[in-house]
Order: sequence, then C-alpha cells, then structure tokens
Amino acid sequence: MTEVRRRGRPGQAEPVAQKGAQALERGIAILQYLEKSGGSSSVSDISLNLDLPLSTTFRLLKVLQAADFVYQDSQLGWWHIGLGVFNVGAAYIHNRDVLSVAGPFMRRLMLLFRRNGQCRDP
Repeated sequence: MTEVRRRGRPGQAEPVAQKGAQALERGIAILQYLEKSGGSSSVSDISLNLDLPLSTTFRLLKVLQAADFVYQDSQLGWWHIGLGVFNVGAAYIHNRDVLSVAGPFMRRLMLLFRRNGQCRDP
C-alpha cells in the first residue's frame, strides 16, 4: 500500500509560525502606539497600554531598534519612531502613481473653480 503524502506544513512547525506572527503583530502594535502617542513613549507606558509584559516589550523594542524603526532617547530613556519607518513610507510613496491617486481630487477642484480660479459656490 502506498503512503499518502500530506500537503502543507508539518504539524510541528505551526506553533513556531504562530509565535513569529504574534511577535510581528506585537511589533506593529508598538509602532502604532508610538504613532498615536505623538511619536514617543516610555517602555512602561507601552507595556501597560498594550497589555504586554515589560520584558517582552523591551525585547521587541530592541528588535525594532536594530532595524532603525525606533530609537531610544539617551536622556529620558523614552522610545521614539525611527528613520526606518520613514524609509518604508518613502518607498510606498515612490511606488505609488501620484497622478492616479490625485486625479479625482484634481477633477473636483477643476469643477469647483471652473478653471478660472473663481469658486463657483460663495
């Protein structure tokens, strides 16, 4: 009798993949929290607001720091959004077709101002 081959990943690899996905989700949550808090926060505030253990939060911040996504203020010890986040955003902007995104808004402005610079509605 022939052995049936299973498709997909082996059963043992799944928990590791889930842990990796969880770490990624938590890292993204940290970046989003920093953005919402004005770009900076203390590790304890991040930990408390995201309901993460302090040690886990610190380890994730160190990983994000290694990728330049965050940096730590040397005087206060607060964590800030880093240049790596800007670089990812700049790559997004660079790869977007600005004209196709701006076109509908430009058409509305053209209709509103009737091409002569005067606003149709008072």
